[in-house]
Amino acid sequence: MQKDALKAEQIARCSQAISLFGLEKCRATAAGDSMNKGILGGKKKRTSIAMEWVTDTPIMFLDEPTSGLDAYSALMVTRKLKHITETGRTVIAVLHQPLSEMFELFDDIVIIFEGRIVYTGERSNLIDYLARIGYPCAIYSNPADHINSMLFDIKVARANISYVINREKMEQHAQFMSEMWQQSKEAAALQRRINSPELTPIGATQFRRTSPPNGAAALLA
Repeated sequence: MQKDALKAEQIARCSQAISLFGLEKCRATAAGDSMNKGILGGKKKRTSIAMEWVTDTPIMFLDEPTSGLDAYSALMVTRKLKHITETGRTVIAVLHQPLSEMFELFDDIVIIFEGRIVYTGERSNLIDYLARIGYPCAIYSNPADHINSMLFDIKVARANISYVINREKMEQHAQFMSEMWQQSKEAAALQRRINSPELTPIGATQFRRTSPPNGAAALLA
């Protein structure tokens, strides 16, 4: 009886994952591999995430879950990840050049350039921070694209035709961006929280994210 109950629970959880990640149409299709044709890229990515989801882990770490996908599939995967955070889990993922619609789904961002942290904090505060250090984001621009322009200093490159982005200049720019972050009020506030962590029970009014109190999305770009 116990084995039957466990099996029934496992089947129910798998069915829930299939429904959550929109995999009903390929339920009976093999995932496939390099030798055998299977489901398409977007569905395969969602299947991989679903396999992690069924383990009921409170924190999910994902390495480039949208890489290699078309824009629509990448957005669908990101929306599924956001939905996971709404069920009370934390999702940490590495993403490259997300769409503006994907960017708006993030709660927190860590930007790493040449091995250095150049921003850590809430997504909603990023644009104001970049404007303060001399990299304002143009209206209607995708913030993720603006981040690339900032990191590779395309503003300077466009102004100077002879400017060549090489490893040395990238390293210098990365050091500059890192120093700007370390001197910012946001970095100072973060350091204060690290040095004096909250040791008393946290109340519901202290949560600032869009997800439930026991889970929040945290994505790295």
